[in-house]
Amino acid sequence: MYDCKCSESTFAICAEAFPGKGISTGELKFIGVLPIETFSRKNEENMNAKAFLAYTAFGKAFSKFDLDIPSYPEHYEFVVRFWKISAKLLEEGKIKNQPAIVRPGGSKGVIDGNCGEISLWINETPSDKEFEKMNNEEEQEIKGPDLYKSQWMK
Repeated sequence: MYDCKCSESTFAICAEAFPGKGISTGELKFIGVLPIETFSRKNEENMNAKAFLAYTAFGKAFSKFDLDIPSYPEHYEFVVRFWKISAKLLEEGKIKNQPAIVRPGGSKGVIDGNCGEISLWINETPSDKEFEKMNNEEEQEIKGPDLYKSQWMK
């Protein structure tokens, strides 16, 4: 389970979502974006609870949120493997990146209200065909990341 907020209330929700104590289901994994010292089930025998913050992907110690975060070389190694695998899957067409929409006006366009819909509920998300039609009508440029040209791949 991945908790991208890590607050007292989200820890409680995650703790409840796991099978009850004593129910054997194999190893349980919990990953949070902040230190997990207060996660109530972190010390259970079959619980593998860890923190993983995007900053740790660089494999270097840092300070953030009034916390001193140590170096996690294994996070850096994981990210390098992840990017290489992701790039290959993208190239093979097995996964697709979410297209980015470049709207007129740059950052000022957001202030002026040209930002469009920022988030959608799943049932409101346009189909590929509808999305393509919207973009053609608005003459917007669609871009996605080119992982192969990224410094991560060198």
